[in-house]
Amino acid sequence: ADRQAAEAKFGFYPDLEALLASLRAAKSIQDWPGYLSLFKPDPKLKIQVTKTLHKVAYGVRERNRLEKHQGTVIGLGISPDDSRIASVDNTGIICLWDRSGKLLNDDCFQGPEGWVESASFNPDVSSLATINTSIDSSGALGRIYTLALWNLETQEQVEVNLGSKFRGWDVVFSQDGEQLATRGSRNDTRFFRYWDLSGQEISENQFKGEPQFSMVDKIYSSDGNIATFPEHKRFPSYYKNTLVLDNPSEPSDITIETNHTWIERAVFSLDGQQLITAGRDGIIRIWDFKSNQVSDSSHNFKVDTSKLSWSSDEVSKDPIDTSLFSECHSAGIIDEVIFSPDNKLRATAARDGTVCLWNLDGKKLAKFKGYANGAMDVRFSPDGKLLATAGLDRIAKLWDVETKEQVAEFNAQDEYRVLDLNFSRDGKQLAMVANDKIVRLWKIESFDDLMMRGCNWVRDYLKNNPNVEKSDRHLCDNLNK
Repeated sequence: ADRQAAEAKFGFYPDLEALLASLRAAKSIQDWPGYLSLFKPDPKLKIQVTKTLHKVAYGVRERNRLEKHQGTVIGLGISPDDSRIASVDNTGIICLWDRSGKLLNDDCFQGPEGWVESASFNPDVSSLATINTSIDSSGALGRIYTLALWNLETQEQVEVNLGSKFRGWDVVFSQDGEQLATRGSRNDTRFFRYWDLSGQEISENQFKGEPQFSMVDKIYSSDGNIATFPEHKRFPSYYKNTLVLDNPSEPSDITIETNHTWIERAVFSLDGQQLITAGRDGIIRIWDFKSNQVSDSSHNFKVDTSKLSWSSDEVSKDPIDTSLFSECHSAGIIDEVIFSPDNKLRATAARDGTVCLWNLDGKKLAKFKGYANGAMDVRFSPDGKLLATAGLDRIAKLWDVETKEQVAEFNAQDEYRVLDLNFSRDGKQLAMVANDKIVRLWKIESFDDLMMRGCNWVRDYLKNNPNVEKSDRHLCDNLNK
């Protein structure tokens, strides 16, 4: 049930619930009671759980979730040393978090009457600048905007007097922490304004550094990533919950349905690998674009393909009489026939998109489908327990030879034709080479390895989020990092 729940949740959005459901399913198999040894789960179930865990553990983007605010979070700040997050809401509450998602000082603190629009740390993380907004009870001024400094040790406020003409909803410190920049209302002729800490306005040329505001329409990371937040196609007035990450080094954009009702603010981490979003639901979500992705699961390098050396599988690429395998391959050319390491099995790959497994007597043992554009390559792992296949869609799949179930999938994404596929000699990596002369290497992880990967991803969330179910809180306690 947990495995099916993980598949269902992952289908809608790759978030923490899907990963937790996968880990619960894996944990139930790993902790199967010894006295029930006669009633062990079907081996196929473990393979299915492994496949789901692999899919979710490598596909999850939501790294953590910070939950404390009751109101709409309308301001986010990240400290210059990347150690702290500040969040503020429309009820005047200010929360401080460390990067693991732990709420500092055990609670948030109440700001001024009204709501807090923005938050920014000074360079030594001793002060926080905010813009506080309230309604003028006399009605003469409408909204009153106050720029305030907070001593983070004492949580005491020091107002900066900017006069009644100030209009603004975003603030940042200068590089030296001695100046402030504000982004104001478009009705204000001076949209961006600059101040010293006494409230004296200074010129743009006097401001030290380039102010980086947490604007929600489009934001830029330090390493060139761009995040945009398009309106909902069907309900633009009610939902704005999608984020699109454009990474210049990746072949395609990453699109995530965040599960926020409406994204109010977003900021990048200093290294550009995480994006922090806050919404009207009062929840802060941290999205990770690197840790479980290409740089962690694979390595790419360019080689002279004419000098590549592969393992000693017995492979034939000569034309083959397709009638020998007509029971499995209904039509098309057979591209490969290979023998298992112990010479007891054969595997064939054909252009009709199928891979078939045979014994030496010619009996079909299994038929693997899934390549609409043709399956071009097939390989056994060194121990003969896994079968790797690759098609023209540049997707490599791993199959368990015993259960005939798929256990993993790797997507090269780039638009190149696969030339060859093979395992490393220890069977722990899978190599794919395409006609761009780039070799892509993927880790092949066991059931236990995938559990460890998943647990390492959710540890901070399980430890620090107050809304985690009690039964999940210690889900990963016995798995060391």
